[in-house]
Amino acid sequence: MHCAVSAFSAWTTCTKSCGTGSQNRARSVTTATRHGGYACPYLEETRNCNAHTCAVHCTVSTFSAWSTCTKSCGTGSQNRSRSVTARAAHGGYLCPYLDETRSCNAAACPVDCKFQAFSNAAWSTCTKSCGAGSQQRKRA
Repeated sequence: MHCAVSAFSAWTTCTKSCGTGSQNRARSVTTATRHGGYACPYLEETRNCNAHTCAVHCTVSTFSAWSTCTKSCGTGSQNRSRSVTARAAHGGYLCPYLDETRSCNAAACPVDCKFQAFSNAAWSTCTKSCGAGSQQRKRA
């Protein structure tokens, strides 16, 4: 009696989605060899699958600290940046933005008061004709 085997099962799911995985399939003995019949053939097969290169996604560093504001008042700006630590390859995700800018010190700047010189202002008449009186003069 010669060995008889079933058909192979379907291939299993690949063990990797990229970078070369493997798949298996098997069959079973339906009739065992007896009295000098032909031996059973192999019962399992393995093959490579998904041999394409895996995608490499871009990675970036953390942002640097914000720069010093460009103005001490009156709305300046600050910047910060980060750098690429791994470039995208083989269809991986592209890099996000690397620079940021924001407004800072939005409060209005103080304005110093300005006066005209007293040299152009005339003194008022004294409040008393004798003793301690007072006089005034004004400037703009």
